[in-house]
Amino acid sequence: MTLERKAGCGVFMVAMQKGMARYPGVLTRLPADQRRMVALVMQGLGAQGQVLLDEAFAEGAMRGISPSQVYSRGVDDMLGLFEGINPRQRSSGEALMQRFATRCAVGLPPGLT
Repeated sequence: MTLERKAGCGVFMVAMQKGMARYPGVLTRLPADQRRMVALVMQGLGAQGQVLLDEAFAEGAMRGISPSQVYSRGVDDMLGLFEGINPRQRSSGEALMQRFATRCAVGLPPGLT
């Protein structure tokens, strides 16, 4: 995985986990057992994202790239997830999660893709 991909995936994973933790109401339409499963998955993704960010920042430092440059490159890389997705389509969230799972080599349980 490239430095940019590690940073981008890390940022996305940590942001998703923190978003779910801060706004648990987004899951209220799911049955209780699925909410618990999604919360556990998000915790795992957040931890994995932190590892990827640490790796990207360490690799960047070895290459003389500042942390802000690594972060910026990662965000640019992840913006590719949104290309061609129409946010007004009902299936846009599903398409985004499928792209994320493929791009970041993450196995998501059924119901999240």
